[in-house]
Order: sequence, then structure tokens, then C-alpha cells
Amino acid sequence: MNAYVMIGAANGHIKDNWGNSDNKTAFAYGAGIQLNPVENIAVNASYEHTSFSTDADSDVKAGT
Repeated sequence: MNAYVMIGAANGHIKDNWGNSDNKTAFAYGAGIQLNPVENIAVNASYEHTSFSTDADSDVKAGT
């Protein structure tokens, strides 16, 4: 079993049906574990998060 943490940057692009679009870059982080039950097979469980602030009133968030 291996445990890991991740930190870095995330970039997101959004475009609506009216031709508006925006790009955002944000801080991203995560952690997880990886199991190798047999050779060449890996099972991964992880959590990753980033938050793209679009303006003062709303956020677009992504996380798993």
C-alpha cells in the first residue's frame, strides 16, 4: 500500500451557449492511497479538490 498527497495548479475553461467564455487558474490539492493486490494491478482511492472563483457572488467547484 502507498499513500500520497498532491499539490499544484488547475486550469479551467468554461464557455456558454451565447459565446461567453472564461479561463481560470486555481490551487489544487488531494490525497489518496494505492493498493497493488497482484503484480500489474493497482486499486486507487483518492480525493482531489480545486475551486475556481468566478466572481464575488458565485463559484464553480470541482472535486472527486
